[in-house]
Amino acid sequence: MNTSTTPLKVLADGTEVPATDPRTDHVAILFPDTGWMVARDALTNADGEAHANADAVDADARQLHLLGFNDWFNAPLDEVWLRHVLKHDRYAPAVDTNLFPDLPTDDWYWTGTAAPWSSGSAFSVLLLGGGVGFLRRDSSGFGLACRRARQ
Repeated sequence: MNTSTTPLKVLADGTEVPATDPRTDHVAILFPDTGWMVARDALTNADGEAHANADAVDADARQLHLLGFNDWFNAPLDEVWLRHVLKHDRYAPAVDTNLFPDLPTDDWYWTGTAAPWSSGSAFSVLLLGGGVGFLRRDSSGFGLACRRARQ
C-alpha cells in the first residue's frame, strides 16, 4: 500500500492526479494512507435533493457504479468522515472544497455508522459547521459513497 498521506483526485478514466491539481472534473478522491476512496459528489435523489431517509441513502450508495466498481457503500463516521472528509479549520462547508467542490449544505449527511443505543438512529454530519450528531433514520439527508480501494 502507498504510505503517502496526500490525497489523490481520481479522474473519470481512472487517472490519479495530486490533490493540488486545480481541476475539479474528478469523480472520486483516493486517500492512499488508508486505502479509502470517496466519491466526489453527494448521494442525492433523482432531483438532486436530499434523500427521504437513511435507508434510501444506503441503497443509493450500494447501487453506485463508478470507475468500474460496484462495491460502494455509505461512508462510515470514524474511518472516512472524521479522518478524511471533515475539516475543522473550515466552515460552510467544513470540507476541502478543492476535493469536494459541489457538496450541498442544506441538509444533514447520513453516515454508514448506526447509533449503538438505537437501531432506528444513525450518526449524521452537518457540513455548514462540521457538526456530528445523530438522527432517526427516517429523517432526510444526503450521503457520501466510499469503498476500500487498496488494502
